[in-house]
Amino acid sequence: MSYTYSISETLQNVNGSLLKMIAIEIDSSVATFYERALWPTIRVVNGSIVVHSFKTVIKGNYMALIGFFTIDAFLGFSSNSIIEFGYGTTYDSQITGVDVSSVNTLPSELQTFPHLIADNKWLQNL
Repeated sequence: MSYTYSISETLQNVNGSLLKMIAIEIDSSVATFYERALWPTIRVVNGSIVVHSFKTVIKGNYMALIGFFTIDAFLGFSSNSIIEFGYGTTYDSQITGVDVSSVNTLPSELQTFPHLIADNKWLQNL
């Protein structure tokens, strides 16, 4: 099965606050991401460093997963990371050779919206 991905900044409402964060979307050419008893999950591996999404959702058409990460989640990562995804604690699929530092920035018209930054400090206070 082949997958494509995109990495971009996004604004999301979390507990009534608009926050800027990074979204990694994994798209499949066929509907493969279904609701299961275990939650969907995405993580990024770079050498010995592993960063897990703090939230992962299945897109309505079952053809995409979206994992949300803090803005500073990938600081210091090389351009040769691995995106792994699956359910629960089982990561049965991966995309290799990913440059997670190459993030599509938030469109300028959205940057004017008042928002907070979802960074690692924010995540620790959740």
